[in-house]
Amino acid sequence: MSNPIPYWRFPHIILPACQLGDEDWAQLLGVPVEDASSWLDGEHEKAIGANDRLAAVVSVIVALGHVRNGRGIADWLRTPSSKLDGVRPLDHLAIGNAPAPVILSARHEAAREWGLSEDSPWYPID
Repeated sequence: MSNPIPYWRFPHIILPACQLGDEDWAQLLGVPVEDASSWLDGEHEKAIGANDRLAAVVSVIVALGHVRNGRGIADWLRTPSSKLDGVRPLDHLAIGNAPAPVILSARHEAAREWGLSEDSPWYPID
């Protein structure tokens, strides 16, 4: 199912909230680095095909934005995750896997950073 919000049109909003470099954006968008740079500079159509992956990144930003800044969110996306079998969340999304495990993992990370344990009634379960 495709996400109806055109996130591909809003790099100027997504970029500060998740401070990835051009190479990481290119990987996530599935385009050459030059096209990712063009997207970041205003040629928004370059990212149309990556809208669902961008929607997943926005969900990660929402989850982690309560406990981390843009650099911290980017670092989390680039760090291998035990919840994703040692795969980096960025790689998981970039190859087109379902975004739900990445989003849930981000929600778990935010909960842990708030001091919630898995047995807390407020710990995210889905």
